[in-house]
Amino acid sequence: MMKKYEVPFNFAYDFESKLLRKQELFPYISCIYLPAYKEDAATTRYGIWQQEEYPKSYDEYLFRLKALMQLGIPICVLMQRGATLETRERYYDLGIRIFTMNDDALAVAMKERHKDVELTLSVTRALTEQELKTKDLSMYDRIVLFYWFSRHLDAVKALPKKYRYILMPNCECYWNCRWHDLHWFAGSPEDERKATDLCHQCVKELHDTAFIEPENLSYFDPYVDSYKLLDRLFSTDRILSELSRFAYRNVGAEKRKEDYFNVDA
Repeated sequence: MMKKYEVPFNFAYDFESKLLRKQELFPYISCIYLPAYKEDAATTRYGIWQQEEYPKSYDEYLFRLKALMQLGIPICVLMQRGATLETRERYYDLGIRIFTMNDDALAVAMKERHKDVELTLSVTRALTEQELKTKDLSMYDRIVLFYWFSRHLDAVKALPKKYRYILMPNCECYWNCRWHDLHWFAGSPEDERKATDLCHQCVKELHDTAFIEPENLSYFDPYVDSYKLLDRLFSTDRILSELSRFAYRNVGAEKRKEDYFNVDA
């Protein structure tokens, strides 16, 4: 069962050229994701703006975005907070058809205007099992599951079949992180470090994280649509290495027992 992966764009100048040399990985990519320009919407990774190669102006951002689109791989723009309908329209006019967002009313409005958009509900909603079973989320094409589900396989199996789900298998955050909003929407490097430190204090071993090794994804495959790989702060080489490792599933590696992926809260 071949699954596809959302791949992060790190704004590195070598990203496109190195990915083009790995075209055997193209069939495994569902989309390449990147944040909207910093003045258009809040991003969940404060540090991306501090990267040396992050665009210094909106015009430069557009140039980089158009160069990325020339790869012929679908592009997803992240707009989790602060983006208006008009802002989303500008990106639609640029040719973007996939958006990750966290505003149900805006999602409905986008769907009413454009039947060809694909909308993903961001992990920043941090929906619980009960909310996924009771809320109307039909305005979204896909839903990114919170870290908790990576250690609750039985809960994933029991989720409503009417939605398509995305998991983030290479996430090394605590599976039950309570500081996610501070981490995702930090207003400063200090705030981001504080949230990271609080999260990491709960991690004593890999089992405490939301990380799922590539060879163990087969437990989740029947119940999820696709996967989303982190991290936009990785180097291009590491991003492509992660994609390769997950795409090919660490062939030959020994799987863990299934109960590893079901823990007590």
